[in-house]
Amino acid sequence: MSQADNHLHMAVDTGGTFTDVAVRDADGKMSVWKLPSTPSAPDDAVIEGVQGALKRIDRSPEELTRFVHGSTVATNTVITRDGARVGMVTTQGFRDLLEIAHQARPAIYDQHQRRPDPLIPREWIMEATERMGADGEISTALDEDALQDTVQQLADHDLDVIVVSFLNAYVNSEHEVRAAELIREANVADHVVAATTISAEMREYERSSTAAINAYVQPKITNYFRR
Repeated sequence: MSQADNHLHMAVDTGGTFTDVAVRDADGKMSVWKLPSTPSAPDDAVIEGVQGALKRIDRSPEELTRFVHGSTVATNTVITRDGARVGMVTTQGFRDLLEIAHQARPAIYDQHQRRPDPLIPREWIMEATERMGADGEISTALDEDALQDTVQQLADHDLDVIVVSFLNAYVNSEHEVRAAELIREANVADHVVAATTISAEMREYERSSTAAINAYVQPKITNYFRR
């Protein structure tokens, strides 16, 4: 029997209450199970569900030809605000970018409406002397000496991740990539990320906030999948 005729597909979806497991055999037969989730360690329920499902149909993990996994770990991390300690280095004059955001809001004329606090506190956001024009031409060169001083300030905050997000880096990421390299070499955080490696789209708030969310959930997601 060929591999195509002997496929065994499994999908696992874990939420805050239940973890669902579905297995489809070569003949198209679908078997589904549900077990309680383990919110403090979601991988426990996933592994139990996978092992239990395979045992029920008398198959082994080596026989799986496709495995699909859906998880709310990242979403729950943002909602419960228990993610990583994230810092950011941005272009001089743009330190309040995440706080200001943009005009779009659910109730634009409601004076009592309040935005959620940014995932990165202002005191963990530093500025770098550099400027990239909208055309990708360098207006102000990256001041690497000044950046070294900034790195030392970030070191005092015991951060897990540092995001580098510079103005117009989506056109030319030279400064952003170089700054990330220097910060990485300083070894002041476990992870250093250039925002353009996460989202290289235009609009500074959207790009910076996307990189910030990614950094906020990164350690928890990385540990989850490693386990």
